[in-house]
Order: sequence, then C-alpha cells, then structure tokens
Amino acid sequence: MADSQRYPESTEDEAAVTEHLLAEDDQVPRDYRQPLARQVASNLFASPDRVADARRYLQGLPKPRIFAAAAVIVLLASLYTLSSQSFASRSARPAPSREAVEYWKSELDADVAAQAALAQRQAERVDQRQLVLSRAESEGLRRNDRSRGSGTPIILDWPAPPYFWAEHYGKGEGERIDVEGCAVECRLISGPLNETKRADAHVLIEYNTWRGHIEGLPKDGPRTLAPHQRAALHSLEPNSARLARTDELKLFDIFSHFSAYADVRFETYPRLLCDGPPSDKCDGLAELEEAAVADRWFGKERNRSPFFDEELARQAPLPADGVRLATFISNCGGGTRNRLIAELTKEGIIFDHYGKCKEDVFGGEKQNYSSIVTELVPGHGWPAKMKILALYDFVLVAENTVLSDYISEKTTQGLLAGGVPIVLGAPNLIDEVQGNSRDPVFIDATQYSPAELADMLKELAAQPDLRAPYRSWVKQLPHHPIVEYARRAREHDFTTRNMMTPMCSLCEHYHQFYDWSGESPLLSSSPIE
Repeated sequence: MADSQRYPESTEDEAAVTEHLLAEDDQVPRDYRQPLARQVASNLFASPDRVADARRYLQGLPKPRIFAAAAVIVLLASLYTLSSQSFASRSARPAPSREAVEYWKSELDADVAAQAALAQRQAERVDQRQLVLSRAESEGLRRNDRSRGSGTPIILDWPAPPYFWAEHYGKGEGERIDVEGCAVECRLISGPLNETKRADAHVLIEYNTWRGHIEGLPKDGPRTLAPHQRAALHSLEPNSARLARTDELKLFDIFSHFSAYADVRFETYPRLLCDGPPSDKCDGLAELEEAAVADRWFGKERNRSPFFDEELARQAPLPADGVRLATFISNCGGGTRNRLIAELTKEGIIFDHYGKCKEDVFGGEKQNYSSIVTELVPGHGWPAKMKILALYDFVLVAENTVLSDYISEKTTQGLLAGGVPIVLGAPNLIDEVQGNSRDPVFIDATQYSPAELADMLKELAAQPDLRAPYRSWVKQLPHHPIVEYARRAREHDFTTRNMMTPMCSLCEHYHQFYDWSGESPLLSSSPIE
C-alpha cells in the first residue's frame, strides 16, 4: 500500500483518518455570559491577565470600535516577548530570541486577534440568548415538553453533511437518525429537506462558514428563517475559528467547535493504549490517573514507550547519522508547517517522509529508511504510525494550523510515542498539558527560529541526559497536569455515542434557550417524521 494511503495526514483528508477531532459541549452548568473555563494561550501577547483584560475590553466596546481595538491589540502584541508569559509556564521555558519572535510573529499575532474576535462573537451570542430568556420570563413562557418518550423531538437538519459523513451515516439524502441518550428527544435529518419539512426543523446545521447551504441564511441580505429556527455552525475545521472567518460567525446562533469560545465545545480524546485492536476499551491519557495503569504501559521505572517494538528496532535500527524526524503528510499544502520542515532540512535535520509529501516538497536528500521501515510494519493507520514513531528519539507534531485550542490526536500521539516531542500547534498547549510543572513536556517550535531549533535538537541528540526532563511527566503520573487536561478532553470527546454527542448538545442547547411553548412547534404529527 502506498505511503499516502497508509498515513494520510492533511488539511483536506484528515477528518476521515486522523483529524476526526473533538466533540461535545460543557456538561457542567455555567454562566453563559462567560467563556468556557480555559487558560489563555502563552504567546507573544504577554500574560493571561493581559489577554483576558483585552478580551473584556473588546466585549465592552460598541460594535464599530471592536475590530479597530483588536488591531491595536495585535500591534501591542508585537511589542512583548515571552518574558511575560503565563505565570504557570514561565519557569519552564526562556523568553524567545528576537529571531524567534520575528519568525513566528505573523502566526502568533493572528492567533491573538482571532481569540479576541471569537470572544467578542461569543459575547454577542450570549447577549442574544439573555434577551430571549428575559422575554420568556417576562411573558411567563414555558419550555415545550421534550422529555424522553414524549414523541416530540427537537429536529436538527444538516442539509449538506461533510465529506466524512457517508462513512458513518449514509449519503446525506434524508436519513433520519433518532439520537439516543440525550436529555431531550432529539432527531437528526441528514440531507436536504423540501420546503414543507424544512419549515418544521428547529436547528439548521452548517459545517463551514463559507458553504452557504442553509436556505434563509444569506451572507448578504435579510435573514428569512422562521422565528423559531436557529442556525448552528458545527465544524471540526480550524478554518472556522480563524480571524478571516470570525465576522461570518455573526450568521450563526450556535457555535459548536473545539474553540473555548464555542457554545457547544468538543475536544479530541484519542485512546491509543491498547492490548489488541483499537477500540473504546483502550486507555487514553485520562486513564493514567491511576498509578497502576501508568506502570502497566510505561513500566515500573516509567522508562519505556508503550509502542516500542524491539524486533522492529533490531531489524531497522535508526541510523546514527544525525537528528532524524518522521513526517506522515499526504496533503502537501500547509504553508506554516511546510516552511518549518523545509527550514529545518536546510539546517541539517534529516527527515524520513512516510506520506505522499517527500523531498520534492520539503527539499533535502532522499532517504531510504522510511521504505525499509514501511516494509516491516504491517497494517496501517495510527497503530502502525505509533510503532514507527517509537523508533525515533525526537517526534515532530506539526498541526495544520497555529490556533489556540486546536489540539488534535497528533499531539497525543507525539506525547505518548516515547521521544522528545517538538510541537508546532496550539499556542496555549503548554498551559493545557504542562500547567505549573517546572519540567517541560514538549519543545514548542514557536519559541525558536528554525536555526535555533535545529541547534537545540543537535545538542539534545549529543547529550541524551538533557532529554530526561521531557519525559519526567511520565514518572510523575498520576500527579501531573496532563492528566487533568485529559480528563476534560475525555468529558468533551466528540466520538462518544458514535459521534452523536454534539447532536445531543445542540438539541439540549436549543431546548434551554429557544424552545418555548406556543412558539416552537411540537412535531408529533409532522411529515418530517
């Protein structure tokens, strides 16, 4: 099988194989005027307190002034360095050099601006919901009975499900799915509805801000949805939370996403520690909250990789000709990621490319090691990938987008593989998985210029003892912040209930805020059934 088939890893096809990231919303009741609990990204914009203050400032501005202020905030961001990072992680890493600040300025400034805009969009949705609740209270409205067994479900219509949908739920041609296990009766119609049936739907779902599949929700011109209907953006894509798209979020009443500023939040929780074939019985990082489980996977001394195959290492020993990293990339787009790999290649880092994208994309001399290993590793998908990564002393995790809260399964793979992880991804990852631990969990690529990063890797390769702190979190289990992060990710795991958990959350969200007797139709006799 071709490398590109074995290890697809890209922006476009990742949802089908590796990007199936994230899902579910808050299960704990909260004040809907506040963002979901989170620690602000450590990046060029000073400390979490400053970022939080900036967001509160933005939320208090009249709308015409919001984005002008955001531009000022981005300008200020460029004046700070990581010497004023989050207090939790300040001791774990030095301030970056001027070269690093300049090299990553565009990506990190864009993330700061995106988070401020996302916070503003959330504040606007919260205000809209509060107006609805205030009116309902003043008029004495009651919520409809949608209790389980009532036979009066909330109807979700997804007119144009995304490309990975057919694998699980049919072709999107009107399939009806009664979503089980929700707090309310919930039904999903997968595919377009005729005008009569569409009028009965309560929530109309879109997958990306630019697709425009919801009739009555034009980007320009008046909105013509029925008064009881709400539009939801339910997206696994990071593009939906980037600054260029945040203005389009105004179209939607409900935002379901991995962003901490979503109304329905979901996350990824990979279960990679398996005795046999992958299943929901496998362990993930949250299960390491028990010391016995950690001992089982990492050994009593906590010094082994759960994925290391001694026979494979004997048959295909890692060449000792320099620092080597592996890539598994089959979509050759991704400018930030590709630029870093190409620059590291120029600095003498050797890359073994297991995906379709190889030296013709990134530069460098062709390597044969990946071909040797591929022949020896049976199967495909992430189990094979983890066995390969365990051969390496350093593991590159290169997300498609530098965006806070975008933490895909690739990050967990990199943390568990056994080598020192180098991560290009969410600027707030350090606060999520490292917290107040003094020892680093990973190397943040955005803290170094490519030349500095290459020099650091060469030094770590020459002095193995210097790599020990990057694995100290394993020895500290179960008492490490990474376990707390994993518990939350497990709670918000979108793959539960066969990927229907977010659909439950959308129904429950609609019922809480918009499902008023006499206004939102009960559909026990509707043709939509």
